[in-house]
Amino acid sequence: MIKAFLSHSSKDKSPYVSQVVTTLKSNNIIYDELTFEPGMRAIDEIFSGIEESSLFVIFLSENSIESDWVKEELILAKEKLNQNEIDRIYPILIDESIAYSDKRIPEWMREEYNLRLIARPATAARKIQQRLREISWKKHPLLKERNKIFVGRYDLVQSIEERMDDFGRTTPSIVNASGLSRIGRSSVLKSAIEKCNIVSTSYECPHIILVNGEFIEDLIIKLYDLGFSEETDIYNLINVSHEDKINICYKLIDDIQRNNEVLLIHDDGCLIDYKGDIREWFEDLASKMQRNNKLQWIIASTKRIPPHIARKKEYIFTLNVPELSLAERKGLFKRVLQVYSADLSNDDLSRFSDLLTGFPDQVFFACEQIVDFGAADAWKRSHEITAFNSERASIILSGYSDNQEVLDFIYLLSKFEFISQQFLFSIEDRIELQDVLAELITKSICDYVGCDKDFIRLNDSIRDYIQRNKLGIPKKYSIKLENHLKEFLDNPSVYEDDISDILYSIKESIKTGKVLPEKYLIPSHFLKSIRELYHHKKHLNKVIELADKFLQKEDMLDKDIVQDVRYYLCLALARKRDKRFLKEVQKIVDPEHNFLMGFYYRLTNRPKDAIERFNKCLQDRVVANRSKRELVQVLISVNDYQAAASLAKDNYDDYPNNQYHIQAYINTIINSNDKNKDLPLVEKLISELLSLGTEMSKEMSEIARAEFTAKCKGRYPDAKNIIADAVLAFSDSHYPVLSQAFLAARYKDEITLIRAFDKLKEVSKKKHISGSTLYQLEAAIMAIQGNGEMAIRFVKSKLSSFPESALQDVISRLDKISSNK
Repeated sequence: MIKAFLSHSSKDKSPYVSQVVTTLKSNNIIYDELTFEPGMRAIDEIFSGIEESSLFVIFLSENSIESDWVKEELILAKEKLNQNEIDRIYPILIDESIAYSDKRIPEWMREEYNLRLIARPATAARKIQQRLREISWKKHPLLKERNKIFVGRYDLVQSIEERMDDFGRTTPSIVNASGLSRIGRSSVLKSAIEKCNIVSTSYECPHIILVNGEFIEDLIIKLYDLGFSEETDIYNLINVSHEDKINICYKLIDDIQRNNEVLLIHDDGCLIDYKGDIREWFEDLASKMQRNNKLQWIIASTKRIPPHIARKKEYIFTLNVPELSLAERKGLFKRVLQVYSADLSNDDLSRFSDLLTGFPDQVFFACEQIVDFGAADAWKRSHEITAFNSERASIILSGYSDNQEVLDFIYLLSKFEFISQQFLFSIEDRIELQDVLAELITKSICDYVGCDKDFIRLNDSIRDYIQRNKLGIPKKYSIKLENHLKEFLDNPSVYEDDISDILYSIKESIKTGKVLPEKYLIPSHFLKSIRELYHHKKHLNKVIELADKFLQKEDMLDKDIVQDVRYYLCLALARKRDKRFLKEVQKIVDPEHNFLMGFYYRLTNRPKDAIERFNKCLQDRVVANRSKRELVQVLISVNDYQAAASLAKDNYDDYPNNQYHIQAYINTIINSNDKNKDLPLVEKLISELLSLGTEMSKEMSEIARAEFTAKCKGRYPDAKNIIADAVLAFSDSHYPVLSQAFLAARYKDEITLIRAFDKLKEVSKKKHISGSTLYQLEAAIMAIQGNGEMAIRFVKSKLSSFPESALQDVISRLDKISSNK
């Protein structure tokens, strides 16, 4: 069994070390009160204890540094490490009076280890468990070598160095590198602070992640979890004033700064919003940080602060990280191939380099393909390298298509923004999956987060892909998570030492309507819960209930989170066609106000007004993408496929793995008036839909296949069979029935049309089906039965909100149906 030897001064037993021991499993540790015989310890007992251990943990304090016993233990442990008889030495500073540079600490330890204060015993215990788990893994030596590689970006590093050396100006507290995710922002920042001699080359920054929808309360909790501050109750933040939150946060930052740490933050819209504006609360905090005249944070952000704003902020230096230049791509490609010991001819080096577009991860993927398949076969699969940046998630997941166990494990990781290994392996404890996790990290499918790599975070693009396509976790995991939630609700304070556990459990508790003590009601968790419930669409009443509850305290809350929650409240009210929407939307500022109005008009059968609002929104980058998606839906609903075509193609090009965009693009091609339709493209798109593998995408692909067979190949009888099978296969959905009805109307199949229409009317009693859709089908029945003029009068009356051109198109189709009766 893998064990940890706990080296410490007896004077530190109470309360620190004894609390660590209480948290750890006794059969995993060697500790004098548990392991050694009564009486004074002898050197042979220490020898025996260290020989049994894989991990040597030393608690560094004023007491232990001066202890002869501890010195002797450390000498023995270092000898064993040099002889590969123990796997690792793990020093933990537990005394804030001891600096990591203290000359009494052995020089080899000061130079080779990240010595940092861990003020709380529970945090130390969790980190020791993590180190033990890492030792149990089969090591992936390539990971360490990969992380050492840094090529190019010299101009960016130099610009940071010049700013830090500008003695005529105040030293910035924060350096921010903006750019696309995975473009190399963190590498630039780490290289720069090494070059500036702020940290050593072996230093690893404590690391947290902040995302859109999180606010100062989340920053407080994540800073506290790093373990630099004394134990305190940092919850109950929903009732704390803004000024007090700033002071709490600054105290936590100061605790980190006093330990000479530089914090790395990955920010995706929390500190710097989608417009590039610095959040007001962050500005208040940064102004206080500036008093120290010292670099404290490096931030890798996805949002770029406009240069004219950044120049006015002395506390922050910001730069943008572009894609790798051509020379940098080639240099990185050659370096990574060397790490993998892969030799390529100059011709192969040249042709593979030509595929690379400037993303570091694409370079690593290309090298892995060459190592896995050889240069010749990797070239045959070169389309995967070319498409890697835009189709990263589907390409990576397809690599595990024959291993459902690994896919299920990845799907489990997607449930969490980040998760501690302790929490993860309480859900899935099979040893072989610990090796799988090590492989996922090596391939950059997952990353480490935290102060000492305590947490695991699935790559954003993969998590988004899984959630967007609703790829669910197996029932065995769902049951374990449900049971865990029950245990959490019984005694939430037990889980406070694992931030990933408590944050996940709080969010799930809010979503399920369980009663939590008010101290755990963190504002961002309301927003995250509301957002997730809304996207399931079956929980609109719950969204409204939670939003109303949250907004009762809006005077105590950040104005941005109030706007975000009210935005989802308006979306839910619009989906329910609730007229209260018109009151709430007045409290939303543009451009979201215009977008929401367009959304409401689309859902309430006012397409002309919806089109007008969405066209306005296209001019504002904040809501342009959302509006483009919605505008395509409106235009298709009024059969204006020509106007929808270019927008649908843009959406598909931007998000080629989004099933809704693929479906819309197919619809615009199939239904266009172009006699030279790109039929091979349609077949390719249908195949892409099917390959996504979700129930929804399978349903969409069958509908598309039926429409394609009828409208493009002119084989209605075959299409009729395809759509009939789809109606049976997806009996809980009304969309195949809708397609069946419109195909029957087009081909004057009266019996099938009436049956489908009757079924849709029944469904509409329980689910919302657009009134304009049902009116068009009802008019088609009139036309088939020889009542063409009545049908036209009917649609003119019922579809008066349609744009004139769209209404004329409906009338034209009714004329065709009623002719030759």
